[in-house]
Formats: sequence, C-alpha cells, structure tokens
Amino acid sequence: MKNETENRACALELNNVIYELQSKGHSDNAIANGLLFALSIHIINARFSLNEIIEQLTKLFHNIKTELGKLEDDDQINLEQTKPVNSQWD
Repeated sequence: MKNETENRACALELNNVIYELQSKGHSDNAIANGLLFALSIHIINARFSLNEIIEQLTKLFHNIKTELGKLEDDDQINLEQTKPVNSQWD
C-alpha cells in the first residue's frame, strides 16, 4: 500500500474521531453509516479509478480475512446468525 506510514497515522486519527463520536452518545450504527457515507463522498471527489478502488478493497478484504483467523483465499465466510454482533448495529 502506498504511503503506509501516512495511512496508519490517518487510521489512528480516524479512530480518535470514532471515539469522540461514541463519547458524545452516537450509536455504532450511526457512526458506521456516517463513515460509509463520508468515505463514499471522498472516493467520488478524489476521482479514484475503478482499478484503484478494486485494488484497495481487495487488500482490505485480505486484511479482514487475516484478522478473522488466517483464512485461505478460497474460504467462504458464512454468517450463522442474522442478528448483529453488536446490538447497536441494526
């Protein structure tokens, strides 16, 4: 990933913003939806190419799979429950 040091620093700052929003009483659902909306607008405004978006989402997907327990590329993740992990995520 390009500018990995800057990316990590930015991620830490965003985490601080999330913590501030939680401390103000915003639900996890509202925070997640707000982040997705803001991220979508940022991606559109930044004029990322489709290939760049796919590349970054693929890297993110692999990072998530790693966090979930070192899954192989062809492993499928099946959700056994339909209710959210966190009750605030509806």
